[in-house]
Amino acid sequence: MAKYGKENSRNIPLAIIIGVSLFLVIFASLFITPYFFLGLVFITCTLAVSEIYYCLILKNIKIGTTPIIIGSAGMFIVSFYYGAPGLSIVFFLTVAMLILYCSLDHIDYKIKIKQVSYSVLVCAWLPFLLSFMILLYCLPYGAYKVALSVVIISFIDMGGLVVGSKFGKNRLAPNLSPKKSWEGLVGGFLFGLIIIILGSALFEFFSVPFLLTSLYSIQGFFLRIVFVIVIGFFGLIGDLAESALKRFVGIKDMGAILPGHGGIMDRIDSCLIAAPALYLFFIFFG
Repeated sequence: MAKYGKENSRNIPLAIIIGVSLFLVIFASLFITPYFFLGLVFITCTLAVSEIYYCLILKNIKIGTTPIIIGSAGMFIVSFYYGAPGLSIVFFLTVAMLILYCSLDHIDYKIKIKQVSYSVLVCAWLPFLLSFMILLYCLPYGAYKVALSVVIISFIDMGGLVVGSKFGKNRLAPNLSPKKSWEGLVGGFLFGLIIIILGSALFEFFSVPFLLTSLYSIQGFFLRIVFVIVIGFFGLIGDLAESALKRFVGIKDMGAILPGHGGIMDRIDSCLIAAPALYLFFIFFG
């Protein structure tokens, strides 16, 4: 794993190819069969949990990966069939199983408390938050909502990178993510706004509702601005949360499974915190 002090050059063409390929896989999973999507979410979660496990090992912190992965399968399945109430029950049971699992380990009680704390954190951060993508998928026209939301998050990240690299002077969070700037944040919002307008117009042309109100009304246009602000704000929190973990461990990327991107966590960090916010937004306005 790369340390923060070293410069890692990115293979931009390869990163673009990997990024497009990932989106095509996600797009296919959304519209071929729900079980494809559920499987993809589970595989993504399992790989991300593994990345965090190996990162925390660098700090001599061990988490209960087995209960987390078993619990994630349960959370995803009940989210699909029983919605948010089922998710809350399985999350509670998974946390209880994690506490029991860590308590049975023959380790010092101080280490045990740390193990339980980090295990519950990872359980809430990954399978619980990812379950909201499944809840979102289960809403009316949910596959379209997930697809456009993922595209918007990607373009917000892209806009932040492009604008920030060219015009970024005022650092947003220098202690966590030195390359992020306020100029990049504004650029990301503008990229996201362009995509939601184009995407909404395309959806309305094919009579697929993205939100309850039309793009061509004042209220509808305003709601789409709010949508981009919400997805950008909570996506930023997710990004900074992962940056804080990488700073804590002392690495640059969470993994190397995706050439040009890093690890799975490096790709889904923005989606994790944004997913519950998007679900609630569509519940009220979509």
